[in-house]
Amino acid sequence: MTGSATRLLRHEGRQGSIRSVIRQESCVNVS
Repeated sequence: MTGSATRLLRHEGRQGSIRSVIRQESCVNVS
């Protein structure tokens, strides 16, 4: 869970920090 979130944040963080944060929050909520 943490590794996946970190990887997604690092990958999307380059394109959009805000978008990556929203996606991570959504993932955590679902989990």
